[in-house]
Amino acid sequence: MQQSVVVNFKSLVFLNHTRNTYLLVGDGIKYNHFLTMEKGMIEVKRVPKNSQFMKELIPYNKYSLKHAAHIYLTSFLEKTPVAVKALQAILRNKDNSRMNFLPASAAEKAEIPTRIERAQEKANELTLEQICGDLKLDPKRVRGWFRENNVQKPGQRWTWPKSQRDQIIKLIKSLEPK
Repeated sequence: MQQSVVVNFKSLVFLNHTRNTYLLVGDGIKYNHFLTMEKGMIEVKRVPKNSQFMKELIPYNKYSLKHAAHIYLTSFLEKTPVAVKALQAILRNKDNSRMNFLPASAAEKAEIPTRIERAQEKANELTLEQICGDLKLDPKRVRGWFRENNVQKPGQRWTWPKSQRDQIIKLIKSLEPK
C-alpha cells in the first residue's frame, strides 16, 4: 500500500524540453504517472522512475496543480475516463497530503509491468539455472546451500541482474561443501 506524503502542490506540474505539461498524479514504487496532453488528448502516461524522461522534466511553478487540473478538465480535448477521475480527485482534494490521484484499480494496474517491460527485464536477468549450468552444478543442490546459509532470495525467483554474475559465482563457490 502506498503511503500518503505531504506535497507542495505547486511542484507537481512539470514541463519537458518540448514544452508539454505533465501533472504528477501518481507516485508508485517503480513508476510515476502523469496526466498529459502530449498526444492531442488528455491521458495518463506511466514513466519508469529511473528513465531519462524523468531526468529531463522541469518543475513548472506558474500554475498550481489545482489550477492546471482545472485547465485540463475544462479543455475541449478528448479525455480518457481515468484522466477525468484523476482530475476530479485533484480538484476535490482539500488537505494537500494526498499524492496518488488515480482511481484505486487504475493505480494498482499501473504498477504491473507491460509485456515489453517484462521482456526488457528478462533480457538483463541471470537465473540460478544459467549460472549452475556454467559451473556444472545442480541448481537444486545450490538452492539448498543458499537456504542452509540463510541467503535471501533476491525476489520471487533466484534471479539477479547480469552485472552481478561474478558476485553470485563467488558466493556459490564459498558455500560449496569441500
